[in-house]
Amino acid sequence: MGFNRKFLFSIVLLVVAVPLMGNAFVWNVGDAAGWSGQAQFDYDNWAGRRTFLVGDDSLRLVYDPNTTNVMEVSYCDFKSCNPSSPLATYNTGNDTVPIPLF
Repeated sequence: MGFNRKFLFSIVLLVVAVPLMGNAFVWNVGDAAGWSGQAQFDYDNWAGRRTFLVGDDSLRLVYDPNTTNVMEVSYCDFKSCNPSSPLATYNTGNDTVPIPLF
């Protein structure tokens, strides 16, 4: 009887855990247009048509590093447009940033 309970528990654990594994996805921000930060691409519309898995998914930002960089800032700094103390700065032109859990 002990074997059957352990076996059943193992099966239930696999049924629950396996679908949760490997679901992480890297989203190319702006699709083929990439990340420019310019008004010609509607990033709100782009983001609104996707479901992001916070803590699993990442955002891939492709841009011209000669004219643009990417800074991760706190919510307060974002709202006040204050880039003076970024949490991280990316400047390679091809950066993948995880979507963190808050």
